Amino acid sequence: MLQEMRARRRISAPGIAKRSPDQQTSSIVQSTVQRLSCWGRAALKTKALRPFQTSENTKPGTQRRTPDARNPLLAAYIQKCSIQDPNINTCALNSAKAALPHLVKGNRKIKMPVMDPMFLPELRIADSSVESSIHNSTVTGLKDLMLEKLSFDFEKKEVEFESVQPYLNFTGTYKLSGKLASLPVFGNGPYNTSLFNLTIRYKASYELQKLDDAEVYMIFKDYDCDIIPQDVMCRLGNLFNGNKLLGEAMNTFLKENWRLIYKDVGKTMSMAVGGVLFSIFKESAKTVPYKDIFSDVE
Repeated sequence: MLQEMRARRRISAPGIAKRSPDQQTSSIVQSTVQRLSCWGRAALKTKALRPFQTSENTKPGTQRRTPDARNPLLAAYIQKCSIQDPNINTCALNSAKAALPHLVKGNRKIKMPVMDPMFLPELRIADSSVESSIHNSTVTGLKDLMLEKLSFDFEKKEVEFESVQPYLNFTGTYKLSGKLASLPVFGNGPYNTSLFNLTIRYKASYELQKLDDAEVYMIFKDYDCDIIPQDVMCRLGNLFNGNKLLGEAMNTFLKENWRLIYKDVGKTMSMAVGGVLFSIFKESAKTVPYKDIFSDVE
């Protein structure tokens, strides 16, 4: 009887092929890689950010919602502030400070990518004297961003914030051609740039727009950004077609005269970085109705 029971256990269920341990392990690894790659595919570009993947029948602002339900996307860590509150800016600042550590980690439901580290496939910085671009870059430091000010002007439909942070680091590859502080420069190769003890001042305008689900959303229209560092360190590899003597001389010049150079290209760089943030804010704002961000709205 015992031998008969053991024999029955060895019989596979109908339609299920018995897999070896190696096949099972391979299947688990493939499934895990697929899940991770779906989360990590979100890539940013200043001119055209790659949108997060959604179903074919889903449009921004068309989430199904019960009439009186609070939006579950933000309920966990966003404090809802009343636009009638005379201290609404204080409320909004405290709410943003509490939410920031969560948002930096990313939230696919509100189209918020991981902010630290952030991957930039391409960022172009062009001005009258120099053209440059960075590629396949990793940006770190945003997780240490500390909000100092946050204010809303509901009549003008504008929002402003000011933040400080210890550093912001960019690494990747670059292309550069033109003049820096009247000196000709060109090259392409690896780069490493760090901004220390910086202040970010950001201002954006928006309009309120009813989307396909009949809900009103904040639609961001324009922005302005200034990034003000107290120190900058920049190292460019393969300058002047690999001429080490000229390359070292230029890197020394960049280190000793960064303030002079930043005066020329700082605003252009600030707007390029600000454009990345603007694209993120713009797409994320389309996922949460205005009344789920502020109370006492019409």
